[in-house]
Amino acid sequence: MQSIERDLQTQQPKIQRVDIHMRKNQNFAKYFSPRMLSIGPIHHGKENLRLGEHYKLIWTAMYLKESKQNPEDLCQKIELHIEEVKGFYTKEAIGDYNDNDLVWMLFVDGCSVLQIMQKLDAVHPKKLRIKFDQQEHVIMDLHLLENQVPYKVLELLSNNDEAMLLHSMFNLGFDGFLSYIVYDSLIPFNDSESWAKIFEKLLSDEDLPQAKRKPNHVLDFVRLMFLKIDYKDLMVNKSKQENEIPKKGDGEHKIDVKGRHSSWLTYKNIRELKAAGIQVRKNETLCLNNVSFVSKWFSGELTLPWFHVDELFFYIYLNMIAYEKCPDFHYNYDICSYLAFLDTLVDDANDLKELRLAGVCQNTLGSDEEVAKLLNSIGTELASKEFCLLSTGMMAYNEKYTRVRDEIKKHCNTKWKTWMAQVYNTHFSNPWSICAFLAAALALVLTAIQTWLAFLSNN
Repeated sequence: MQSIERDLQTQQPKIQRVDIHMRKNQNFAKYFSPRMLSIGPIHHGKENLRLGEHYKLIWTAMYLKESKQNPEDLCQKIELHIEEVKGFYTKEAIGDYNDNDLVWMLFVDGCSVLQIMQKLDAVHPKKLRIKFDQQEHVIMDLHLLENQVPYKVLELLSNNDEAMLLHSMFNLGFDGFLSYIVYDSLIPFNDSESWAKIFEKLLSDEDLPQAKRKPNHVLDFVRLMFLKIDYKDLMVNKSKQENEIPKKGDGEHKIDVKGRHSSWLTYKNIRELKAAGIQVRKNETLCLNNVSFVSKWFSGELTLPWFHVDELFFYIYLNMIAYEKCPDFHYNYDICSYLAFLDTLVDDANDLKELRLAGVCQNTLGSDEEVAKLLNSIGTELASKEFCLLSTGMMAYNEKYTRVRDEIKKHCNTKWKTWMAQVYNTHFSNPWSICAFLAAALALVLTAIQTWLAFLSNN
């Protein structure tokens, strides 16, 4: 039994269907189904994806021509490893497809994914012989949990050129996540030493043996990018950031295990934090784990990673949440932790507006009210915040957010700090209130002087 349990803990999550409860949510259903491409067996052959089948054959031909590889040889590679490859899918995902069908399907889909990742260019979609709107659909489709091809297949089709494969996957994640960064400022791709360090940081995991330190598929790789990569590390000219996250030991404190639950239950939204004298500041790093809180004499400062809300935002995040909620996913709920934390901060459009004004959020999807409602609805799909501890005593949610929440709670419980914040908000928050305060103070001074002079004259 111990060996079985150990195997389950080290087993990689399989490619599978999204949890049925998430699919039943009418607000989310569209974010789990492909619009143009089927990748893998789950959505293969659907009528609304026929155009994608046409383009996949084009991309496969382009990839074979540019890589100068023989299609028969590549199919044979997949065929030799078909049993191993099938192990990366659940039986339900594979369905009734036989081995021959799977070999051809994974060959075409794998070559297509490689070609897309290598040629994806937000400015020039013609490199893939498609239009702008089609390219947006392609990017979204490649981030779906149900639309993945195993990393092993991509390895076989790329002739085990891991550096090229990781660069290609990074290109996809970069275009979907960090596309506003100028390409010219990136570390050149021919700087193999620098990129090797970046990928080593990305794929490092002390809980896994060295042999398993590879992404499971594209979505898994993008998730790791969100959690581990600081885009400043990717720039040619890196400067020391003014808003670095405190290192271990700088302002951190021990967390009372018995009180961990309460930090999630007694939360405050952005406006309540602002009323308590806590200001929100943008963290330029973008890494989701880079959140911090500093309590000062009369105020506090909550630093949050910048995020951009567009349609792709919900495609990526909802599928990463679905990935973390898979029954065979045995790691911390890092993405769920971030969204749960964000959900506690945003109650309505006014809270999102405060984040926009602070430069933390850029909203190009719709109204603040619409985005706030979507964020709150995501919160209902997350594991209960009341039950933050696993049976092993390990945090199910990322401890970083719990610690920050505890620090905020401690700050708010220091009454004199919140009183000073209330005084500031009441009398010094804008020029008019300052003028009114000064006028009242001047009136009191003049009244006191008048009273004193009257007293002197009477004597």
